[in-house]
Amino acid sequence: MEQEIIAGSILNPSTTTYKLQDISRTNFYGVQHKPMNLLCQAKIPINYCWFGHPNGTSYSVSDTKVHAADDVFGYHGNGFLMGECGITINDASTNDTGNWQCHLGITDKEIRDEAQVEFIVRISKMNLVATVETKTDNFGSSLLVECVTVPPKTPLEYCRFVSPKGVGFSLDETVTPDK
Repeated sequence: MEQEIIAGSILNPSTTTYKLQDISRTNFYGVQHKPMNLLCQAKIPINYCWFGHPNGTSYSVSDTKVHAADDVFGYHGNGFLMGECGITINDASTNDTGNWQCHLGITDKEIRDEAQVEFIVRISKMNLVATVETKTDNFGSSLLVECVTVPPKTPLEYCRFVSPKGVGFSLDETVTPDK
């Protein structure tokens, strides 16, 4: 006698306690003249989404529209049913740096809801981006200066910081003023 094994899971949306306002997002870093993906995600399916650029322009995206290679932007993600609101900027520019907004929503017979989240985008001319553009320090206090690589976790041979007054420093003793 053969045994039948059944495996799987059942999701009952009526018992899900997630709300549209539970949106995950992060800050994004990119390189000038390269494609860049921005993504925010709800924990429930959505019907629409759009992005607010720092200059006030709105970009509405569709997970069903096929985008041409010469389009300025296109949809990025696994679909609205997965709660993903994403956009690919095909040619990122330093003009894209700033505070962005992600708006996503549900339009249903019973539910009409929209949520918004803000995040920071930084575009650099090279594959290294400062996480904060300008850092001010009070004399005698500690100061954290950090950069990230684009794409993330790219190995570096060395890292050196230079202050606005031209003084350089590094945590690696092998880095000298000549290197």
